[in-house]
Amino acid sequence: MQLDFHTGLGAYGDCELIFGPNAVNKSDLSLARAWWGRVACTSEGDSLSADVQGTNPSAIAEEVPGAQVTAIALEYGVVPVLDTLGALRADHWLYSRNSGDTGSPLGREIKQQIRGAFYGETDDWKDRIYAKGTEVLRQTFKGLQS
Repeated sequence: MQLDFHTGLGAYGDCELIFGPNAVNKSDLSLARAWWGRVACTSEGDSLSADVQGTNPSAIAEEVPGAQVTAIALEYGVVPVLDTLGALRADHWLYSRNSGDTGSPLGREIKQQIRGAFYGETDDWKDRIYAKGTEVLRQTFKGLQS
């Protein structure tokens, strides 16, 4: 069992539970949905996330053949995806073209932009993240006991 917390995709404060590329074993996906309810699956194309490769759950599934891999990512939204991509582009530019100068006014602005793309500064956002995370942890403990 693995829970992986992420930010960067989705509407402000919303959380999508994502079952990634380790979904080769449909019984693992079925168990995830039994524990957590609505779980998107990247390989089924119903997730905000791309079907990425090289994740921890897929590594577990490869290294321990036959293991039941009950793993999800909790993906929390902060800003619109184009704003997130713009922040990532600016951060990349800062390091590739500006020697990573985070002390300059532009460097500080870019670092604030990247922080704003992945972390909600408001109490409302933090409360929503905490509430959903707590709910998922309770569901996980209940699932492990069954």
